Amino acid sequence: HSRGPDQRRDHSRGTGEGVSLGHVPGLWRGGDGGHLSDDQFCGFHGIVDLEVDLATGKTDVVRATAFQDVGKAVYPQYAEGQIQGGVVQGLGWALNEEYFITEDGSMANKSFLDYRMPTALDLPMIDVVMVEVPNPLHPYGVRGVGEVPICPPLSAAAQAVYGATGKRQYQLPVKPGRILETLND
Repeated sequence: HSRGPDQRRDHSRGTGEGVSLGHVPGLWRGGDGGHLSDDQFCGFHGIVDLEVDLATGKTDVVRATAFQDVGKAVYPQYAEGQIQGGVVQGLGWALNEEYFITEDGSMANKSFLDYRMPTALDLPMIDVVMVEVPNPLHPYGVRGVGEVPICPPLSAAAQAVYGATGKRQYQLPVKPGRILETLND
């Protein structure tokens, strides 16, 4: 449920929900001139619910749900873990991961102490809904699951911030300073 700035019950925090849709092409298939068919596509849909502290711009992901066509899940726990990992990586890119380059071209935040990635303490359990539509082009009916969920959370998180603040974000990561800049415009 998304509330605009004038509809919030608590005026110090905003809540928002973002939805993203992904359609990722599969591998090239020979024999037909290299054309991709619908059998080679992986589908992903994601929902991100988050809160924004309007005084500091800090975001808290409250819930994230991934829906993905996995083909045939041969080992469902593995596929679920791959999807969760991809969503976490995407949320990291969306909300806080960023390179800082010095004037001489070297990376200023090259250690894990300086490069801010999400940890288990930063995120809730990622809910996963696996849709099993066997891939007819694979002998076991499987589809790739690890890379597909990485990019859609970026747009879902940005949309959720818009839902929480009423202000669009046009640059990633959507970090607290950028949120405060748009709130003060």
